[in-house]
Amino acid sequence: MTVKKTLLAPLAALIITAITLTALTAAVLSTQQTIPANGSIQIDNSDDDDNNVVTTVDLDVYTDAQATTKCTNINWGTLNPGDTATKTIYIKNTGNVAQILSMGANSWSPESASSVLTLTWNKEDYNLAAGAIVSATLTLQVAPQTGSLSTFSLNIVISGTA
Repeated sequence: MTVKKTLLAPLAALIITAITLTALTAAVLSTQQTIPANGSIQIDNSDDDDNNVVTTVDLDVYTDAQATTKCTNINWGTLNPGDTATKTIYIKNTGNVAQILSMGANSWSPESASSVLTLTWNKEDYNLAAGAIVSATLTLQVAPQTGSLSTFSLNIVISGTA
């Protein structure tokens, strides 16, 4: 198949426009919620605890299955080295399209906490329909050796992408 040279410039412009619109659409169809979180590691009877959770666009995070109480903080309680703690949250898709869920953590304090604490959940890549609510279990694992870590905080980021 041969392409006329006079068609190359318009064809290239059309391809560039299509790629640009695809990238912009992907950015527009993304949402996330961030939940601040903090807590403490029990070392020599210390007990300091708090945890926060954050959320964003088209998703809301709640503490109850009826989605009436927004989740603004997760308190992990006092944990010991080697412990595993779980918390249940409820995610509601407040948008008008299905969202693929993902979770991450950032703003660890102290920064070294991210090397002795592992945060996971059971809803990675879950397809949440518009208007639907789903329960999610967050799991925080504490390494057997925590060094001098006694308190920590982090932001839990729940994201949805259409």
